[in-house]
Amino acid sequence: GELDVVMHSTNRKACIVLIFLSVAYFLENFDRYILSISVIPYIDYSSYEYSVLAGPAFTIIYTVGGLLIALYFHSSTNGKPTSNIGNEKPALKLYVVAAATFLFSLAFTTTALAVTFWQQCIIRMVMGLAQSVITPFSTSIISDLFPPASKGAAFAIFNLGTYISFSLSLSLGLYIYDSYGWQAGYILFGVVGLLFAFVFPFLRLMIPKNSTNDTPSVYTQVDIIEDPEVSVKNPIINDRISSSEDKKEVMESFSGITGLNTPQSSSLLENMIKTLKNIAFKHWWDVPGVYTVSIAT
Repeated sequence: GELDVVMHSTNRKACIVLIFLSVAYFLENFDRYILSISVIPYIDYSSYEYSVLAGPAFTIIYTVGGLLIALYFHSSTNGKPTSNIGNEKPALKLYVVAAATFLFSLAFTTTALAVTFWQQCIIRMVMGLAQSVITPFSTSIISDLFPPASKGAAFAIFNLGTYISFSLSLSLGLYIYDSYGWQAGYILFGVVGLLFAFVFPFLRLMIPKNSTNDTPSVYTQVDIIEDPEVSVKNPIINDRISSSEDKKEVMESFSGITGLNTPQSSSLLENMIKTLKNIAFKHWWDVPGVYTVSIAT
């Protein structure tokens, strides 16, 4: 199975980190879904109140917060790749995930203690901000710790959290609501999240000194050197390309793709902005369907 692939192709300590990240992802999604199952008695679920709690109060903060925090983290580390700073960056990301898990679990627990609609709005905003960190930082940690051969299986295991949480929120969440009242589910899973948040900092000991992701993939790495003789570091391509002219022709076909390991490449953020500008202001007529859908949305 996928778990066997991951366990045999990477460090077992990294698998332990993956399990904890998956649990945090499960708790994040469970806490999000249970609002519609464990009905808060003083909230009118047929009016704007539930719509605000499930919609803008959460989603707007969730959407914007994760992006801003990720950009701040990127700028604070000067965009250094993991290979430049050993296991410091994955460990720092673990601390961020721990703080986010603690914050959204604490907010989720206080859902059972709030007594007004506006208090619930504030709680949902805090949850949205904290939960927006979990997915991007967790996937980044997984990318740092797992080699290309098992990275896909690791992400598959991590993403199981959202499906399991949805299923359990409809079954276990409903059972807790019917048996112990509306507050029980919020308190129970909030406390569980708080306990997991205290464990995350200790996972730093599980991070290898040198990330397995530091080794480049032979199937994707392409280098351009200053010498006119272009070197393509891919065994499959080298078997088929012999002359310098053929190699240059192949590299020219890749020249428009960002992220290549070239001396001329700029930061990832700059490339993203440049690409967005090109689409928005230069080549919008090539993809009118995208703009139609965006406007309709």
